[in-house]
Amino acid sequence: MDCDNDGDVVYTRYLYNKNEVRQNLFVSLLESNIEQALFWLFELYYSGFEEDTLDYLMEIYHLVYKRLHPKLEKYIESMIDKWRTDNDL
Repeated sequence: MDCDNDGDVVYTRYLYNKNEVRQNLFVSLLESNIEQALFWLFELYYSGFEEDTLDYLMEIYHLVYKRLHPKLEKYIESMIDKWRTDNDL
């Protein structure tokens, strides 16, 4: 569970539990529900968890998509590197 240093639950900008936002993003991607996945992705990202969002997307890629789409990894990594340099995707 995502908690701060005091053990309190972390909330997003619209007061969703951060851990539940991550879970909903994962399920939305598994269900190929792009609109819903984008909603949860933006909720996480625009709540100030930019690095965490990108790291989580890479984690999902490695868990689910890498075996079928191995070449996608270089593209994702290059986009993340671009974001880290320009802070703009």
